[in-house]
Amino acid sequence: MKKVFILFFLLLLFFGCNNTDENCILIGKNKICLQPNDEIISINTGYYNVLLKNGDLLYFEGISQTGGIDLEKALILARIDAALKMKDFLGIDIKSENGEITLNYGDIKHLSYDLIYLLNRSLEYIVFRRNRGNFYEIHTILFFIPSLKRFVPIYEDDFSRKIWKLSNHF
Repeated sequence: MKKVFILFFLLLLFFGCNNTDENCILIGKNKICLQPNDEIISINTGYYNVLLKNGDLLYFEGISQTGGIDLEKALILARIDAALKMKDFLGIDIKSENGEITLNYGDIKHLSYDLIYLLNRSLEYIVFRRNRGNFYEIHTILFFIPSLKRFVPIYEDDFSRKIWKLSNHF
């Protein structure tokens, strides 16, 4: 009996000390895990129930690097990166020519409309900053929800206001 108790105690100690979920945010069945040095800029906790009601969720993480000066520009680029990943996931024209693979997003005007559409139907859930030495990365997590009528920003900036206004036009 003493050996069982010691074994139980050691297992409890082992699993208790190796809890890696302390930096994770649970969203439905998904977990978004942050690194210890990540700094959360903002999080859209008010829309947690919207995400829970949408079943299995897919999220797209946009990343942008900056020297630390212009946070809003880095956030815009991160949002565009996430929208491009959505477009890749939803389908783009992929061709192979002479052994080289090319991705055909179409002309820039059409691509811009597609990205605006994807951003308009996205919920921005979390924005965080990750220190990378002399620069840092801005990460944003966007959920694409077709039934969502408007982009739901969590970081108030001019780009968010423009996307919000454009939401009524699609």
